[in-house]
Amino acid sequence: MAAPPTKPASEGSPVATDTVNDAPLKEAPPVEPTEATAAPRDTAQPVVTLKAPPAPPSYQDSYNSTYCTTARSLLQAGSLEQALEVLQQGFDSLVGVDDLAPARAPLHYLYGTTLLYILEEADVTTPVDPEDVEVAWQHLEVARTLLEQLAPNKEHSLALAQVRLRQGDWQRMQNFDALDDLQACLALRKPYCAWDRSLADVYYQLGMAHRMAVMEQSKNVHNTSGSVNQNRVEDSEYSVDFDEGLAGLLFC
Repeated sequence: MAAPPTKPASEGSPVATDTVNDAPLKEAPPVEPTEATAAPRDTAQPVVTLKAPPAPPSYQDSYNSTYCTTARSLLQAGSLEQALEVLQQGFDSLVGVDDLAPARAPLHYLYGTTLLYILEEADVTTPVDPEDVEVAWQHLEVARTLLEQLAPNKEHSLALAQVRLRQGDWQRMQNFDALDDLQACLALRKPYCAWDRSLADVYYQLGMAHRMAVMEQSKNVHNTSGSVNQNRVEDSEYSVDFDEGLAGLLFC
């Protein structure tokens, strides 16, 4: 038996039908996106560019700073108290910088040597405050320690030699043994200051220190053959240093 003819669709009626029950097809309801079906979100965090911290000031930065250049000018002009005030401002500018930073070395040297000049120029009737001497010496010692930690080169070696010379000069004036400091200064200057007046100055200071050591020894030892011979040995060392220093001054 033949299948009944399909009923033609009337004009304007839907063409698509359900092949099962001839019911019109319905659109599927919208599917709410779930975590599994949702498009992946961009979870990358924004890139933050970190600025590198500023480099700490170097020894050269401090040496050429306004504080140190001004203090040196005041020191040469004899304005010692004003030089100390400027140097204190220099220390204040380094707040937050490590106490052992090389940038502190020029300030410590200038502060210590300026204090010693003030003590040296004090009236003979004015007693020297031991605390002032200690403060000045500590500044020089800190400067020496910081410079000894720097890589050896001409600039650092000559700066360290200047500190050792200042320490030796002060000790000699106070009748203390200055030979170690002066000999260290000589060893540091020799490679860079051949036939230079600064080298002759060290020889002269060494000669005076040897002479003082001989005089001091002659007061404290008995006049025996052994002590006399020892005095002659040290006196010959003094003569060599003094003669070399004098020759250096004459030929500069």
